Parts: sequence; C-alpha cells; structure tokens
Amino acid sequence: MPLFPFPRAVVSMVAMVAIFLGGWAVQQTPGNLGDMVRSPFTWVALMFLGIGIATELPVSRHQRWGRALVTVLDQAGDHVGYGFVVSPKRILTTRRVAEAAVGAGDLDRDTIRVRFPHVRTATGDVSVEVRLADREDDPSTGSGHRIVALDVVGVERLPRRVLPFRFASPVVNTKVLLHDPTALNGAGVWVESEIRAAGVAYVQVKTVLNEAPLEVGDCEGVPMVHARTGRLLGMCDGSVSDDEGVTLILISAAFARLNARISLPRRFARALTEIIAAVIAWLGNWVRAHAIMAVAGAVVLAVVGTVLVIRWLDGPGPTGECVVLDVTSSTEKDDLVRSLATQFETGREVDGRCVDVEVLGLTSGAAMEALASDWDVEIVEPMFERSQTGRSRPDVWLPTSSMWTELLELDTKKTYETLGSTTESVMVIAVPEGTADGEEVSMEWLKAKAVAGKAAGTGFVLGRDEPLWSTSGLGASVLTYNAAVRADAAAGASVEITPQTPEDEAVNAWVRELESSVGSYGDEATTYLQDLYCGIVDPVDALVIQKQLVDLYNSGLPSGSEPDCDQLPGYGEKSHPRVTRFESHIPPEGTLAMDHPYVVMPGLSEAQRELAEEFYGFLGEEEAQAAFVEGGFEQIGSVDEDDTFPQPEAEAIQRIRAEWDGVRKNAQVILLIDNSGSMNDEVAPGAAKIDRVQSAANAAIGLLAPKDELAVWTFGSSVRKTALTPVGDRISQVRAEIGAIEAGGRTTQLPAAVQAAHDALAQTNDPDNPKTKAVVLLTDGATNLTPDGSDAEENKAANDALVADIAGSESRVRIYTIPYGNSADKCLLEKVAAASGARYYGAGTRESLINDVMLAVFGNFGTQAAAANLPSIEAKARIPAGDCGGSAD
Repeated sequence: MPLFPFPRAVVSMVAMVAIFLGGWAVQQTPGNLGDMVRSPFTWVALMFLGIGIATELPVSRHQRWGRALVTVLDQAGDHVGYGFVVSPKRILTTRRVAEAAVGAGDLDRDTIRVRFPHVRTATGDVSVEVRLADREDDPSTGSGHRIVALDVVGVERLPRRVLPFRFASPVVNTKVLLHDPTALNGAGVWVESEIRAAGVAYVQVKTVLNEAPLEVGDCEGVPMVHARTGRLLGMCDGSVSDDEGVTLILISAAFARLNARISLPRRFARALTEIIAAVIAWLGNWVRAHAIMAVAGAVVLAVVGTVLVIRWLDGPGPTGECVVLDVTSSTEKDDLVRSLATQFETGREVDGRCVDVEVLGLTSGAAMEALASDWDVEIVEPMFERSQTGRSRPDVWLPTSSMWTELLELDTKKTYETLGSTTESVMVIAVPEGTADGEEVSMEWLKAKAVAGKAAGTGFVLGRDEPLWSTSGLGASVLTYNAAVRADAAAGASVEITPQTPEDEAVNAWVRELESSVGSYGDEATTYLQDLYCGIVDPVDALVIQKQLVDLYNSGLPSGSEPDCDQLPGYGEKSHPRVTRFESHIPPEGTLAMDHPYVVMPGLSEAQRELAEEFYGFLGEEEAQAAFVEGGFEQIGSVDEDDTFPQPEAEAIQRIRAEWDGVRKNAQVILLIDNSGSMNDEVAPGAAKIDRVQSAANAAIGLLAPKDELAVWTFGSSVRKTALTPVGDRISQVRAEIGAIEAGGRTTQLPAAVQAAHDALAQTNDPDNPKTKAVVLLTDGATNLTPDGSDAEENKAANDALVADIAGSESRVRIYTIPYGNSADKCLLEKVAAASGARYYGAGTRESLINDVMLAVFGNFGTQAAAANLPSIEAKARIPAGDCGGSAD
C-alpha cells in the first residue's frame, strides 16, 4: 500500500494555498503584529500551512532513511548488491555481496566501492571506498560469516547528510518498512509490511495484503525498519523460507555487535547533528520538490514585506483594540447611517487605533424608554430586531426629533449633550394620488372628511402611529393639537401649544372628531407602512407621517428595503387593496420639523469622545448630506421655516402623550378566559394557573378608562357570557367577578367561544361614537370538543372554520391571543390573531411574565396615563410567535 495517502499534487496545492492565504491575511491586517495575531485569516493560513507540513513529513522521513542505503559495486563498477549505513564510518552488507564485489581478490585486503543512490551533489553521484572491518556468524545456521561490516578507507568519512540507522528489536505484529530498490526504475520505494512470526534469528514478513514484500534475490542487504520510528529491526540476507508467501529477515540482534559503539558525547553530538541535518535536508528537499511553489512563496513574501516597509515608512499604524462607538439610530434612517458608518471607518484612526462604529436601529420612543430605565436589559432586549442586540447602552443616540431628548431630560432630570442635527425631515399629510381633486389638504380638511364620512356612513379612514413609541405618531398628535388650537383660537389669540392645551375641552373635542376616523394605530411607522404596502392592514384614505417615509413607500421600499410580503405575519389572511402612490401635502396650519439630533451620552472615554465628534462632522459633510437627501430626507437647514411652527415644550409634549387616551376611541373589550380543568394545574407550590391569570387580569383591567366597556367571559365545557358595560365605578365589582372564576370540565370549546365573542362585538355599532373592539383570549390548551379529545378531525375542522370566518369578517374586531403554558395550541392562536389584525403574545408560566403580557395586551386600548411604564411592559412582553407562520391554511 502507498505510504502517503494523498497525491503529491494535492500536498503542493495545499501548501501553495497556505502561502497565498498567509500573504493575503497579512495584507488584511492594519499593519501591526497584534492585529495580525488576532486576525482569523492568519490562523486559517497557519492551519493550512501546518497541514501541508504534516503531510510532507512522512515523505521527508522516508527520503532521510533512503539516504542511508548504498549499492555495492564490483571491480568493473557494476552493481552486485545492497547495504546500509549504521555509523558515521561503517556500512553493513552480506558476505555474498562483499565477495561478489572483490571477485577473485582477497576480501580482507581489497577495497570495495559503494555508491549512495539517493544522495546527490552538483558533481553527480556520491561514492566512497570501504574495506572489510568485521564479520558476524549466523547463529541459526552455523554456516559462517553471513553479515560483514565495511569501514571507510583512511580518514575519509561518509557524507554528513547521511544519517545512520539506529538499532531496535523486532516484535510480532509490528508494522515495518522494507526498501524495494527495484521499484520506480531503480529509484526505490518503501513497502509497508508486517512481522507475522518470529524464530531464533529470523522473522517472517508479509505485506498487509498477505503477499511477500520482496523477492529474495532482490532484497539481499536491504534493511527492515520500524514503520513509525525508522529504527533498524533487521536485514534481508537472502535466506529462503519454506513458505513461499513470506520473506525471511535476519533480526538486528544477530549482527548488533557489528554496530561500533559510540561514546556518550559523540552520541549526543550525533543526535543533535541528526536533528539539524534533518531540518536542513527537509527544507532543501521541499524546495527542490516544489520549485514553483518556492518561487511563488518568495514573490508573495517579497510583496508582503514591501507593503509592511511602506506602511512603516508612512508611520505607525493603529495599535491595540479598536475604538468602538455604539450608535442607536431611529429605524427610518438606521440602514443609511450604518452604510455611512462603514464609509467613515475606512482608513480612519483615533489615538493611533482603528475605529469601529456599530449602528443599531430602534424606534425613538423605545430608545427613550430604554435610556430612562438606564438601559435595563430585560426591557431593552426584546425591542431590537432578532438580528440585532442591544445589551449595552449606546455612546451616541440619533433619535428622529429632539422632542424625545427633551422628554428624556424631563423624565430623568439629567441634561444630555446634543452636537447638532444630522439631517431634517417634515411631517406631511399623505393622500392616495389623485384623491384630493384640487382641494387644499389640511388638518381641518382631514377632520371635515372624518365628520362627513361618519354622517354619510361611508367612513373616512385615517392612518397614523400611536405617540408612545413612534416619532411619526407623536408628530401626528402635535399636528392635530396645533390645528385644533388654531381652529379654536380667537382672532389674534395665541396659537401656541402649552401644557394646559390638552385640558381644553373644545380642543379635545376637535381632536376627538379627527381621531374617530383612525382605522388602526401602528407602533412603528416603517412597520405600519410595510403592512399597508403588503395589504395586511386596512387601506387608508390619508396618512399623517414623515415625508421621507412617503417617498420610500412610493419607491417600493416602505421600510427602507423591498418587503418580502409573503413572509410577514398576517399576510394572506385578508386581501386588502394596496395604494400604489401617495401625494405629500404640507398642512397650511403649519408642520413640525424633525431635527434628527446627534446626542452624545455621558461617560465616554477621550478616544470615544474624539471619535463621536469626528463621526458627527462626517455626517455633516457634503457627501453624507447628499446620501440623506437621496434617502428622502432634507439637507440640514433646508426646511422652510415659513412652513413650520415651533416645537412645543417638553411638558406640553408629555401631556399630549399622557392624555392620548382621552381623545382616542373608547374601547369595547371581552376578556375571554379558559376555565377548563387544566387551569387548576399548579405552576408553583400552592399556585394554580387560574390563580395567576386572575391576578394578572385584575391588574390589566385597571388600564381601561371609565367610558371603556368590558365583559368577562369564560369557556370550558360551555361558554359563560356577560353583558358589555362601562367600567366606570364598577372596577371592584369586575375584579370580584374575575376572582370568582373556577376551573373545571374536560372539554375546551375554544372555537365556539371565540366566534361568539367576535360576533357579539361585531354587532355593536354606534356611528356617532365608534369604538375600538377587542377580544382578549387566554387559554392553556387546544380545541377539545369531546371529553376524551379523540376526534382530531372534528377539532381541526372547527379551528379552520374559525380562522376562515374571522379572516372574512369586515367587523374590525381585534382578537389578541395569549397562550399560557406549553400545552396551548400556539399555531391556532397565532392564526386567529393575524386573521383579525391583532397581535399574538406568548406567555410562559412565570407570574411576572403573565402579568407583563396581560398589561401589554390591555395597553393596546387602555389608557397610557393609567400605566406610566406601559412602553417598558410592552417591550418585555414582545414574545416571538410560534413556528407555524401566519397563514391560515
């Protein structure tokens, strides 16, 4: 079998790849040793190089052993046999070979010439003259001197590149190597064999294929060595075996006396010489065997060396760790800022170190909430997209508007440094192209459309974000209050928004009339526009939003990139028509300019501070500003002040957010709780599921406003219904009703309960007072129409019918679903929520989590003023949906 398992060409290719990878890795580093060591490319190159060396070593080892072989010549210079070197001046061979070399002469006095076939010099072959020095009897046959020792004549010695064999004793079943000098046209090859049996002086050797390794006549004088160590174990002396399938090898102990002993100092010197010679010989042989690679490697090293010298002449490169700047940007521009950060980093250094600007996207309201909580990871982490993480507080914050920084300062009683604006944008009213029909589009026009639509029964749908998280939502509220103040102000009266403005009943009535036309509230502008673009949410007749977001929508990039609609939750549940293009109109009552501030957080190091200032300067440069303009934003200072009104003070903005519940639609909510027997299962000692659900529900209903209507239903073996009535002063009565719920029964009539709650809300309709309609469904199980749950087909049919009915309904009843525990049918609940246009909330069995989830769900239609930390709760409750997708099929 071959000693080397791979073709030499493969080894050469691996080594060549390693050389080029090494050179490339060096060029990828910033030019200093520390970064080179940390570079993964360097270690990959070293790994390949190590593989190349490891695969070359067996070849070089065999070449080294081969250099100790000699061919014995007769007086005419013809080959007569073989031998091998055992000390710096001694060679062993058989008596027959030596006698054939001298012919009719006297073996004791005539010289013999031996040649080293595997040692080459510039002048050709290497050979020396030797003479008989000693001999050894064959103890097994008594036939006389079978092995003889030949010493170099005079002071001449063997070539230094020849490393003599060292002796060892053979053991049965040992893998050995025999040199076949006749192979490869006389070049020779080592044949792997195995010792199969042993006698007094001889061992029997076969190859691993159970064939004789060598012909007896070809192997006389050839050594047998250990396959791994190369130690000499015996010699083929031409003895013939009765078994034709084996070769007899005389063991080394039979002629060990002929190996002249070497003193200890000389042994040490010889060992050191062997190591040095082996390294030098291997390098030399490798270069000769891979001449093309050696030249290529030398060229690569020369190029790399030149690059390093040039870098050194240019001055020292960055050293040590890079200076890192964590930036949190509002989501409508995070991709653009990330791209600009990549351009900024190239070739830039701070304090002699490379720079790394990391940009994460987070809505401005969520970032403000996170900063106010001192970046509490439990609150922050769920806010980020799954591909991002926000475990550390940012060094720089890029909100959409300074309204958020002022709210943060008001909340934390701290001052934050703003270097200036990075870009600008304005709020606009967007209507489907061609629908304005020449009319002046204003906030007053929107309110008139809302009133007319309600009177005619045709409806007018306004789309906007809520003001708790979204800057567009907060801006829409400010625009609405600005228009209401102007409509209510007497001639010459102040039209400034003050903290007292939201308390003005006339202003609130104006705002409430406009808000009644809102189809749904989004919590993030880019997400809402993406759902609108993909037909997941109801179409709208108008939007109040930032202008650059309208431009993105019209270019087919509603979230900053082309949406993959069929992968979005809720896609396909309902087929809503999509508005192709919107027209942007600046309201004549004035618009709000968004200044996109660059806020530097406290606690930065000097290097980070320098980097933050440089990055801010870069974003203000002409090329970066052009990129912002191309993305639909406005260049700094380009917004016409005549089109805008002053931004309200922080106290007024905070009051608008807190009083949002007073002008939004009132809610009609059915709290639908599973009270089947499994809800009695304990989730902690002494605490059943139903206990924790009752506690969470009692806390959540406190978010409702007095005019909001609530009914508490239960379902298990049957559905228990109550009437929708305003919460008003009966909150204690409702809580007592929730506390009295008892779990029992073996069936779960989930489809019938959900359908009944949906239909009950769909039938309530007051055109003069439209309400947000919602079912809050909590269950710990799956549909189970029969006591033993055996009819799976019937259960599935009921589930499919429920999802289909909800998806086909035009009632706009949202069904918020909460699976509690691991046995709930999460896929069904996700489909039900998506079909109704609501959200799915996962809940485990931890008490704190079910409380947060229940509060978060009621936060969709409850009062923000009743729960000041609602955004934090919502963030903690943003649990990913199930693994079944959002479709209903």
